[in-house]
Amino acid sequence: MPTRLSVQRAVGRLSVSYDLAALRNVKITVGKKMTIGVKDELRVYLKGDARPSRYRSVLEGSMNETEPAVPLSDADLLKSTETLTSVHDSIPTAGKRYIVEHDIILFETDIPPQHMWHPEKSRAFKVLWEKKLDTVR
Repeated sequence: MPTRLSVQRAVGRLSVSYDLAALRNVKITVGKKMTIGVKDELRVYLKGDARPSRYRSVLEGSMNETEPAVPLSDADLLKSTETLTSVHDSIPTAGKRYIVEHDIILFETDIPPQHMWHPEKSRAFKVLWEKKLDTVR
């Protein structure tokens, strides 16, 4: 699982991904007949501003407060990069510093993966591991 972010800032662009050189193994115990899933929450906001409730999901690529989770079956999951641009996202702005937060949550559920999967609604939903990664750029 990731332990650090990789954030690249260029004129008019901010790219966020996991630092693949800083991965670590995590031992988890999964219940019988349970599905493992992952949910991520990316927030990028001006330093000094309040933390927004809305987040961007690298897995889904949109802004939402209730983004669906995905099953943990894609080996390339951690290789995704989210790029924000001044033109489309109004981030970054020259001379401004941003807090970049990425929360990743590994969980188990008894609800099988499906379109618009929201396993958090299950009574058997259980967080197995979570990590908040952040930096300022």
